[in-house]
Amino acid sequence: MIIVFTNTELFTSNNMYLTISSAEGRTSWRQATLLWISCYFGNLAGAILVALLLFGAGSLTQLPPEHALFDGALYKAQQAGSVIFFKGILANWVVCLAVRIALRCKEEIAKILVLILVVFIFVYLGFEHSIANMGTFTMAILGGGALTVSDALHNLLYSTIGNVVGGVLLVGLPFTYLNPREREEQMQEALLVDEAPRA
Repeated sequence: MIIVFTNTELFTSNNMYLTISSAEGRTSWRQATLLWISCYFGNLAGAILVALLLFGAGSLTQLPPEHALFDGALYKAQQAGSVIFFKGILANWVVCLAVRIALRCKEEIAKILVLILVVFIFVYLGFEHSIANMGTFTMAILGGGALTVSDALHNLLYSTIGNVVGGVLLVGLPFTYLNPREREEQMQEALLVDEAPRA
């Protein structure tokens, strides 16, 4: 919700955005790939920064060894790669659907409700969102849990690939070709803006 309302960048929703813009010819696939890479590592830097701030504040070191953060991170990282991959597909399918539906809402309260309720699906069902996992894993490692960097990278490899598949193949491309009328309206609006007299 914060990402949508502050116009900041999230790797997973950008899988949908850049797929649509590239499929429509507004951006190139090379541009899409470069943005995905820069956004991914920017999100990683942000996750690490937030975890370091929490660590500096003592919030992580005060957690007991049996805390759910440590157990949950370890469980996520030790799943089979194929399981993480399919959970990654499902996670970004849900996230991109939430963003896509919110874009169609006119009122801000409607956008808030849609984003919270739809994203809650992936959280509740335990799907694998690579960017959320970056924060979870960094906090677990800094807090002294049993999770290793190798465990975390195992999860991030498969969840990232799954997230891309979910955002590109299940939302981005289908919605590009299922909504030609919406595309035409947007293009007409862009043309009107371009043709408007400038002061």
